[in-house]
Amino acid sequence: MHLATLDINNFRKVKQLTLSFTPGLNILLGENNIGKSTVVDALRTLLAGPDDGFLRLGIEDAHDAAAPVISFRFVFRGLNIVQAAQFMGAVRLLPNGTFEAEFHVRFEAPDEIGRFKTRRLCGDRAATPMNTEMIEQLRSVYLPPLRDASKALRPGTRSLLARLLQR
Repeated sequence: MHLATLDINNFRKVKQLTLSFTPGLNILLGENNIGKSTVVDALRTLLAGPDDGFLRLGIEDAHDAAAPVISFRFVFRGLNIVQAAQFMGAVRLLPNGTFEAEFHVRFEAPDEIGRFKTRRLCGDRAATPMNTEMIEQLRSVYLPPLRDASKALRPGTRSLLARLLQR
């Protein structure tokens, strides 16, 4: 299973953007201040688990604060039959006999201090709430940008990457 498509709407500098991914390694590369971190944070809205602290967004994260809804759409393809069963509410059978799963994360209805309420939904109509098992199956580990490799990879640092490499 791999993330095939990510749609970003009204998030930071992005009014609307659709990104396509291929199976395997995908690399975000570009100049400073063009939105790489915005894309990574968009991914984290779905893929970071509750233990990692779901990304919390506020009205300041909306591209257009006058339309205070930020939304992300994730489409995964290449699911096997077991994965299709795990994501039953999100799965669609394609004409070629393969499965895809669609997930939506919406940030809306800001409270009095501007923090959004988060809704995680699934399916092509975004009508079914995601359950805990789905969220756990999509969970990933976020490694922050490595800005100073010699400092971050030094033994004894609290860097997750340093700990992984030491093992």
